[in-house]
Amino acid sequence: MWRLALVVVLVVTACTSGDSSPTTITTTPVTTSTTVPVSGLIDPASVFEQAAPSLAYIETGVGTGSGILVENGLVLTAAHVVWPQRDVRVVFPNGAERRRARVIAADPIADIAVVDVSAMAGLPEPARIGDPSSLEPGSPVFLIGYPGETDAFPQPTISQGIVSRLREWAPVDWSFLQTDATTIGGQSGGAVVSASGEVVGLTNFLLGGEFGLSAAIDDVQARVARLLEGEDVGGLGDRLPPEGAEVAEATTMLDHFYDSVAYVVDAPVFTDVVVSVRSETEVALAAIAADSFVEASSADGETFQEISFQVTLDAPLFIEVRSFAVSPQEITVRSSVAMTPWVDEDDGQRLVPGETLAGSIDYPGETDWFSIDLIKGQAVTIEVDSVAFDPSLTIDTSTNFGEAKAFDADRGGGLFGWNPRLTFTADATGEFLVIVEDLDLTGPGAYFVTVED
Repeated sequence: MWRLALVVVLVVTACTSGDSSPTTITTTPVTTSTTVPVSGLIDPASVFEQAAPSLAYIETGVGTGSGILVENGLVLTAAHVVWPQRDVRVVFPNGAERRRARVIAADPIADIAVVDVSAMAGLPEPARIGDPSSLEPGSPVFLIGYPGETDAFPQPTISQGIVSRLREWAPVDWSFLQTDATTIGGQSGGAVVSASGEVVGLTNFLLGGEFGLSAAIDDVQARVARLLEGEDVGGLGDRLPPEGAEVAEATTMLDHFYDSVAYVVDAPVFTDVVVSVRSETEVALAAIAADSFVEASSADGETFQEISFQVTLDAPLFIEVRSFAVSPQEITVRSSVAMTPWVDEDDGQRLVPGETLAGSIDYPGETDWFSIDLIKGQAVTIEVDSVAFDPSLTIDTSTNFGEAKAFDADRGGGLFGWNPRLTFTADATGEFLVIVEDLDLTGPGAYFVTVED
């Protein structure tokens, strides 16, 4: 059964089949045109006729999304639409299809991705790009994409609304168009179109279940140009699951209660899988599907645990082992099918007052932890800022058996009003842990963590 992706809450993953030939990508910036003033009555049918042919339908193993064809045979979409796979199926309204279109760039911070369809036969003309800065609150706009779609070769839909307001996300100098046009699952990655038929935004999020937030297309273009030049714009890489380096057994260390390790299993649907873990003390073992569903889990307190399950989605899933101990312990994980270790680049990074670090919840339910050295009586304020998920913030030590020393979910405000923010005074001199989690356990998504004196 296809599961449609909610614009913010549910992560979309990729369905692949067929083959894809190598493609040479040029990095010529996409030409930006100027929005033409509209006089007289607005004709939605004319807007649709101009913009719809360049809107791509993106199908994955978990759900569906939308994309915008631009120059050089590239499709712009939201990063959460293509996650966690590097190949997706792309279809256009004229029936042109690419069964394995490669994701060549992704930026989890801005929630944008680029798919290469340059080798596809029958490509339509690219979208005409407009100037979002010409729009004001009250300006008419249209959303064109594939919300709620399940057909194999669908046609896009159109909904009409207005620009409700312009929003800015300060950490990356990123502009959003807030609209009241109907935004539901499958519209992610689709186009916000002006009354003159030009694309002015790329749909990302649903705010409060009512309003859509779409990235201004000029910000998207500028960031994409840097990505295609090979720049790691957000400093996180693409955070798509690693490929290769497959193993059947792996031994590693878990340092403390908040530490965990993950492995990626990318096996065909209906594959039977058996995974075991041998540990020195208590751990939790789980198999987590890309849509957040826990396929199997065990936390019975034994030093040997085993789970078995059948792969249900045509997408990678994640084997996670979490420690229940405050002291370091060695674990050995074995799998009946090949698995790829996922090295968490966030865990263990050191926070320093006056600095901001970027991080990412890499898969549903993951926990990230950072460390910070404090002197007894020293007070710091820590905030986590994300537009991709609802974060929580915990401060603790690795040896604390009781309740965490501090916790917050929503005191920091932020673009959606869900940033956690804590002012914490150290009760001892030493190392403290700063833990970031996703309250809704959906993931993935990027964030910033800032420490102030």
